[in-house]
Amino acid sequence: MRRSPKKSSALSVADFATEWLGRKAQRVRPSVAINYEAKLSLFILPRLGHIALEDLTREDIEGWVTWAETAKMKSGRAYTRATVTGWWRALVTLVKDAVAELGLPVDPTNRVRAPKPRQQGRREKGTLTADQLGSLLGELKRIAPERYAEVYILAYSGVRAGELYALSDEDVDEKRARILIRKSVWNGHLDSTKTDSPREVALTPGMLAVIREHRAFLEASFHRGRKGTLLFPAQTGGYRTGQTLRKPLARAAEAAGIEQVVTPQVLRRTVNTLLLLSGVDRIVIRSQLGHVSEQMTERYAGIGVDAKLDAVARMEARKRMVTATDVPL
Repeated sequence: MRRSPKKSSALSVADFATEWLGRKAQRVRPSVAINYEAKLSLFILPRLGHIALEDLTREDIEGWVTWAETAKMKSGRAYTRATVTGWWRALVTLVKDAVAELGLPVDPTNRVRAPKPRQQGRREKGTLTADQLGSLLGELKRIAPERYAEVYILAYSGVRAGELYALSDEDVDEKRARILIRKSVWNGHLDSTKTDSPREVALTPGMLAVIREHRAFLEASFHRGRKGTLLFPAQTGGYRTGQTLRKPLARAAEAAGIEQVVTPQVLRRTVNTLLLLSGVDRIVIRSQLGHVSEQMTERYAGIGVDAKLDAVARMEARKRMVTATDVPL
């Protein structure tokens, strides 16, 4: 039975947002729900939450837009346009849902222009060269051999850290040289992938050798987390997170003379860059890395694993190859 709309006069923007978030949380991934909650609680409700929905005007929305265009972080830096646009989309979605559900006569967001920050914030877009990546892996294998395999796979497959840590033994098909990406770890819990779509990622012979050696290392070292089937388990047997790589990567980068702060996201951008430099078709890259956009989904949905394998092999050829036998475990 359909719920009768409440009188809008009984609801403030904050009241409706609480109910709205509760319903959203039942239909979207936990990470998406928390993202919505953060945008609303930090950047929208402090300025608009006290206003009754029936009293919310276009002037109120435009006032918020003016504020959003000049908002600053505690450090004094401006937010990026992408970040501010994310706030705007959350606000518009909330208000339009309120208008539809409560039967409000006017949508105050109509014909209001999205905020455009005057001073653009900047995100770090660093990547590594092929030589730097090879040096980083060599130093990491010397400094933290137990973390080498996961970084190697991150560095050359392009999978997201959450996708990597969700992998179990059955997701690795050695005969067909591929990994099936179908889940992702978020905040210590298993979730769907960022795009909600499974995909196959090509494995080169080098990657397969690293995975085999990693499995042997886990068994030989009686790794405490190796009770289940997770490929890269935490010491407790649960899921690892990308943050646990911060110190090993920092030490390896310093030893390799790399000034760039190296994170799993930097490795993912590096894969993208090196594939482009190797002349790989952009559609193949998007299929391997899982970069999905509405416009491109149909075009690359049929990309075969053989094309991805060829692409990654060409990228591997650009680096100073650090094989699994160069530095003993």
